[in-house]
Amino acid sequence: MLSVTVGLAGPAAAEPPTVPGCGGAGSALVPATTPRVVSVVGDSFSSGEGAGGYIGSSSSSSSWRHQSPYAPGPLAWLYLQTTNKPLAPSLTMQDGYLEDTWGFGDRLEFLASSGAESKHLAIPQVDSDTGRNRNIPQADGILSNSNVVIYGFGGNDAHYGDILQTALMAYAKTAIPASLQGLAPGPGVWKNAQLADVQAAITRERSKLASDVQTSVYKSLSTVRAAALNAMIAVTLYPVGVKPTGNTHRTPLMGGLTLDAIYGFATALNDTLRAAVQKFNSDHPQWPPIEIFDPNTAGPGGTSVVAGHEVDEPESYFNPWMLDENELAQGNLLHAFQESFHPNRLGTVALGQALAIWLQAKCPGLWPKPPTFAQVNIPAQPYKAPLQANRLPGLLLRHMAAIAAHNSGIPGAVVSGGGGGPVPRGDVYAEPESPLYNLWLAMWAAASSTTGSSDPTSTGTGDASTPGGNSREVCCGRKYKYESDDNGKTWVRIEWGGDLVGTRYVLMPPDFVPPAGTNSPAPSGVLTPPRPGGVTPGGYDNPGGIGPGGIFDYYIPPPAPTDSSGGGGGRDSACDGVYVPCPPRSTFANLA
Repeated sequence: MLSVTVGLAGPAAAEPPTVPGCGGAGSALVPATTPRVVSVVGDSFSSGEGAGGYIGSSSSSSSWRHQSPYAPGPLAWLYLQTTNKPLAPSLTMQDGYLEDTWGFGDRLEFLASSGAESKHLAIPQVDSDTGRNRNIPQADGILSNSNVVIYGFGGNDAHYGDILQTALMAYAKTAIPASLQGLAPGPGVWKNAQLADVQAAITRERSKLASDVQTSVYKSLSTVRAAALNAMIAVTLYPVGVKPTGNTHRTPLMGGLTLDAIYGFATALNDTLRAAVQKFNSDHPQWPPIEIFDPNTAGPGGTSVVAGHEVDEPESYFNPWMLDENELAQGNLLHAFQESFHPNRLGTVALGQALAIWLQAKCPGLWPKPPTFAQVNIPAQPYKAPLQANRLPGLLLRHMAAIAAHNSGIPGAVVSGGGGGPVPRGDVYAEPESPLYNLWLAMWAAASSTTGSSDPTSTGTGDASTPGGNSREVCCGRKYKYESDDNGKTWVRIEWGGDLVGTRYVLMPPDFVPPAGTNSPAPSGVLTPPRPGGVTPGGYDNPGGIGPGGIFDYYIPPPAPTDSSGGGGGRDSACDGVYVPCPPRSTFANLA
């Protein structure tokens, strides 16, 4: 085996050393008795996220690695092994089962994990939704006698997933206010808002590519080299799943111009990975050079492997927005949308075949015969319905209490307020400028009083729409009465007159008890419905200081009437405990 000294510097060699069997055409044949060993490290694109058939039970933390036997790396290894060392006429793969040994000594070590960053080569990966360890430090599992290490990191270092989440929440910010009125968001409005938010996120993250991301990837390559001194390290770039331009709106919840913008970021990310590899090779001539597999040029005639099958195409190799509603109900945003915009099984098979062809050309001494693919039978991926746009607002509103509890930053955090000072301590607020925070602002604005600010971080004493605002009993000359339609569990104060034009409906704190003798007789025109109603713009206020988690608890739509259709008949919708009758179109029956 080749001996390599690990270090940051060394004498420059006339020719860089090569890995046995991996010198390209003319490589010396490695004896058949020498094991063919491949280790795979990386993130979700390497783990097979989106292809299904994941290894591990749903109750174990390891399942959230979403390691699929149909991931490109394991498939490439299997294609090469079945062609060069056939043990049977054919092999039929099974969901949940990984073929990781072959004959006597040949082995695949599959370590990639969805959500991993390059730092997780050296430290454990902690699941952001559950707080449990999702994976060991991946470098600890790399087999020291690996012939090849397939490396696939960088996307999470660059916060690629955050950009996609920004796009989803940008749609929700526009759709939720509309849905509270029983309307669909106008295409021009939500697409423009989404594009602006995504472009801002891309600008922010792109500024870090050449510094933070390239540095992290460069450092992690040293970790891989130290773990497998004699391996060919193959850095896999990301398949760009959107077209440069001309993306339409076939993909629900995503505007075509938003996809155009994402294309530019994806290509910039790949350029960053390429630059990290080039610098690493230049700085370490004493080591075998790290190779780059680019699926965007590995197709016929140098085309992309996914050309014609991008995310916006009818026969796409990529998932659209996918949703696990059980995970959303628990507030687990990452797990709920984890499979979205990753290659489906058709895509991972295409990528695995291209990777196998590339590996054989690089390492003909290990695998003399080009892969034929015919020996491996792959079952079709079971169908899962994608997330439909008209369902998102109702689902987010229904489960917002759980989402707030799991994704709101640090409990007890204080966000700086306006003239009235910070919001009350003890509430859990989303991190400022985060997608969840902006979504909360949009929800608040949709349901806030027109007599005050719709910004919950502004808490002046005259601010009627924010936690800690004006006193609950100071009505500025208005008359009021209290109503409860659930045996005193939820109270609303109905105000009219004085400085208020129209009627205002105020949600009271959960422990509120109406003072005796404070109700004024309601004149005609003041609504006192017999059941909870929905929120309309200008119809909600929160001077009692209820925090976001408490507010979200009220966003629970009622069950749709069994005989409802269209707009749900004349049924009111219960959005946040505020008593305002909605027109028939305001029901959530068609949103969830």
